Amino acid sequence: MLVASRGEAARRVLASCRLVGLETVAVYSDADARAPHIADADWAVHLPGNALTATYRRGDRLLAAARRVDADAVHPGWGLLAADPDFAAAVTDDGRSWLGPPAKLLAALRDEPATTARLAEAGVRVVSRPAAAALTGRRLDVPVIVDHHGTAVALGEYDCTVRRGPELLLAECPSPAVSARLRERLCRAATEAVTALGGTGLITVEFLITPAGDCRVLALRPALPPGLPAIECATGLDLVRLQLLVGEESPLPFRTAPALRGHAITGQLRAQDPAYAWQPTNGRLHRFGFGPVVGAFRPLAGPGLRLDSGVATGEEVGTHYGPELASLTAWAPTRHEATRRLARALTGAHLHGPTTNRELLVRALRHPDFQAATLDTDFLPRHPELLAPLLSVVDSHRLAGLAAALAAAADRRGRARALATIGSGWRNVPSGAQTTVYASPMGTFEIGYRFDRTEELQHWWVRGVDPDEVDLAGLGQPTSRPADRPPVALVSATGERVVLDVAGVLTSYSVHRVGEVSYVDCPDGSVALTELPRYPASVAPAEGWA
Repeated sequence: MLVASRGEAARRVLASCRLVGLETVAVYSDADARAPHIADADWAVHLPGNALTATYRRGDRLLAAARRVDADAVHPGWGLLAADPDFAAAVTDDGRSWLGPPAKLLAALRDEPATTARLAEAGVRVVSRPAAAALTGRRLDVPVIVDHHGTAVALGEYDCTVRRGPELLLAECPSPAVSARLRERLCRAATEAVTALGGTGLITVEFLITPAGDCRVLALRPALPPGLPAIECATGLDLVRLQLLVGEESPLPFRTAPALRGHAITGQLRAQDPAYAWQPTNGRLHRFGFGPVVGAFRPLAGPGLRLDSGVATGEEVGTHYGPELASLTAWAPTRHEATRRLARALTGAHLHGPTTNRELLVRALRHPDFQAATLDTDFLPRHPELLAPLLSVVDSHRLAGLAAALAAAADRRGRARALATIGSGWRNVPSGAQTTVYASPMGTFEIGYRFDRTEELQHWWVRGVDPDEVDLAGLGQPTSRPADRPPVALVSATGERVVLDVAGVLTSYSVHRVGEVSYVDCPDGSVALTELPRYPASVAPAEGWA
């Protein structure tokens, strides 16, 4: 099996291929020479270049790679390639199996007006995308699997209402807005839509549900669904394995979908900054880790966290491809528990490197409208506060800066060769405080603190400074007066972890330093702080001065 994709999509398909004993081949571009999906395959073929149109969407090169290793079949992953009738036809004409809907169906789906007309003739209610853009409501997807023996089964719905245009942010299965009766209607409509067009394989039917309860088909997508992890956890089905069964022309092992079990919610992590016009971000992933994950790339055996990741610690997030990093799914007996688990797992994750949309996902999960399941497609535009910068609570931001400064001091003392047992900043006479200046998403500020002779934190402050006139003598106006600051005591400090007693509440801060950047993770969120040099480079003399 040659998997003609990259990142999370490739790793997801490769995992199921390994499970059923298939030998696998990955493809990779120049930029992906060290990507994790290469190690997941038995062999890998290089696609020279970096641009998508020259590599992962270049049908002739992908087909040449399949010939080179004599692959029996090609799986397109998901995305545009999975919907390309020309590539599907080229694969089958070359004598290889195509793990997707047939080229004839893909060509029909490309002609949207004709598809809409055929669906209408079959009695399926359809709404065009221009008309849907003017409507609010819920977005629901229903995957349908069709084998070569006349069996078509709708696998249930997942809710993908929380989104930004075509980008899915949160998916949950089952939808909290769907009753058993409505689910039956949706599955029947989805099955009718797919069978009206013919073909086999896995096809996702997209629905819009208006506030009045009107149920309309938006489109049909011939690929693995974006909410794949959520629906796999809730149904217990491996959808890629079902694709493989259909590709082998084997009958489906069931004629009706299994009952949905518990509740699964998936958050899609991307390297982008929602606070700054959703700009894509790039750079090295110094850390990319989560808490106790119990599974990856397949249905879970019991409640817990599932991680489908296309990246790993140490990898470079570039600018050649999309910002998708990973999908994190929480599966639990109830929706409330799944929501809490996913929010907690995202908050506690170590995502050090490019800015991600992690904070947006956490805020959305904890928003009252999400908790109450009163959602529609205007959820994000109606709540712009969800897009605020990371750690925007002032006190939390200041305390993160203090933790970063204390961790750096502890690290220096730990590496000291002389007088290593003496506390940081110790003097035998009264002296000034220790200070550090950080640049952060909320501006440039100075952290100052002083220890007493017993090494207790005596006092600390935060001072806003002009980034063009930084010095550690305290330029700028104080932004934190004693009355503004919560009482803080230092409980413990190492180079990686600081525990503060904040007004009687112990708070732990994880600090990971890479060069001049300190990545601080705490229960309130995360922030990256860049330490500015203690002695900035001198300014060149003005013209005419010796």
